[in-house]
Amino acid sequence: MKKPILYNRRQFLFGSGGFFLSIPLLPSLLSQSARGNSSSVSRFVSILRRDGAPIDFWPRLSLNQLTKLGPTTREFDLSKISGDLSYCFGSKFNDLKSDMIILKSINGMEKFGDHGSDCILTAMNYKKFPERNPSGGPYESIDQHIIRKIYGDSDPFEKQLNIQISYSSKRSSYSWYLDGDNPKKHPAYNNPKTIFNDFFNIEKPDSVRDLENEKLVIDKVLAHFNSVKNSKSISKNDKLRLEEFSEEIFSVQSQLDNSNDYAGCVVPSGTNGNYVNLEQRIQQTFKVMTLALKCDRTRVINFDFNPDTIIAPYFNGKGHHGVSHGNSSEYVNVFKNMHKWHNDFIADFIKDLKTEDPFNTGKTILENTLVFMSNEIGNQGNGGQTGNDANHIRVDVPCVLFGNVNKYFKTGRYLDYRNDNTPANNRWYKPLGHPYNQVLTTIMNAYGLTYHDWERNNVRGFGDYRGQLYNKSKPDLMTLGDKRSPLPFIKA
Repeated sequence: MKKPILYNRRQFLFGSGGFFLSIPLLPSLLSQSARGNSSSVSRFVSILRRDGAPIDFWPRLSLNQLTKLGPTTREFDLSKISGDLSYCFGSKFNDLKSDMIILKSINGMEKFGDHGSDCILTAMNYKKFPERNPSGGPYESIDQHIIRKIYGDSDPFEKQLNIQISYSSKRSSYSWYLDGDNPKKHPAYNNPKTIFNDFFNIEKPDSVRDLENEKLVIDKVLAHFNSVKNSKSISKNDKLRLEEFSEEIFSVQSQLDNSNDYAGCVVPSGTNGNYVNLEQRIQQTFKVMTLALKCDRTRVINFDFNPDTIIAPYFNGKGHHGVSHGNSSEYVNVFKNMHKWHNDFIADFIKDLKTEDPFNTGKTILENTLVFMSNEIGNQGNGGQTGNDANHIRVDVPCVLFGNVNKYFKTGRYLDYRNDNTPANNRWYKPLGHPYNQVLTTIMNAYGLTYHDWERNNVRGFGDYRGQLYNKSKPDLMTLGDKRSPLPFIKA
């Protein structure tokens, strides 16, 4: 007698030779109670961009075009922008305007905040731990709190996906957890083939996932995939889902098999063939991220999207970090083209999430997901930090939200949080607005978390609020609020 195929609420597992493959949730196999609870699934994706943003990152909006909602909040309806949102948010974003929020006048308040990924999800700087800690001590990154809220303590498939595309060989993420009072980073993948195998092959327990595995596993389960598709227990709609899924996942397999993308952690030298497939590598990484969300293999992804020096062959030999420190017309032009190049990949990823969410009937995956794109630095500037355009520190940090997890946000808007201490001098100004910390607490609030979940040692707030680096983020001139409430007027 054949062993029966096993079903459960989140996965349908089948295999051959000890290998298993995840496939999308099939509503026709859910119990009545599971269907009733299906809308509870939510997801979080963060994308770290490095080295600040050019002036053409922002929509070309003057202060008098914005509607004042409150003492520190002005807004503009993105749908009223004719054509592209900005040079960096090109035509691919034109049909995403209603799905996003662009935040401006957000300042990092870390006293020693500068280049580095530590602060992205922690609002802290761990470069010199513990000397640089605020009175509350070190903080976990917000994804750790979100993971616990999403999964609870009982889900055996709890896992997060940390990815790094970078010149660095460290393979470290910006996801921080606490070992006692010592902050530690989770490791990161830098190879889409390995992500594909580890998040679709559940033969091994999570504790021994292989960061360098390159052998694809799908061919070993193709026969079982077909047998599932022909099962009488599956509805017509679910068979269509499987057809679409199989075409998509086997297409990704083919791309991964045929790519010449370098898979190791060694920084490539020269401008040879190791570089020419960077674009393909990025596309494949985003595609595997999409599949991992669609198949519910993960609900939390952090992506360090930083191909700094390995991007150089696409831009006449110039690296991302190098041009970010210059304000010549040549460097400003190169930097804005780099950002548009990055953003186009992100737009394709966001669009891929606008597909049916099997956990939430009538909704798309994007509608039950929050994609948070941010940066570790402010505007493009120069080494001397002089002039109105030199905010190349944690001042005016670019923050963009896509999606609408738990229907929390009122999307389709540009929100400027400058306060009355901000001089109104052009678009590259030294803003005095709301702290970056409040962006992170707002995100956690969207997932149902409260200050009881994130505050430490009875210290109000999240992260570091000391500010003052280069005297441009003075706490007494910022709008810190009660350090617990979400950003004003951001909620639906």
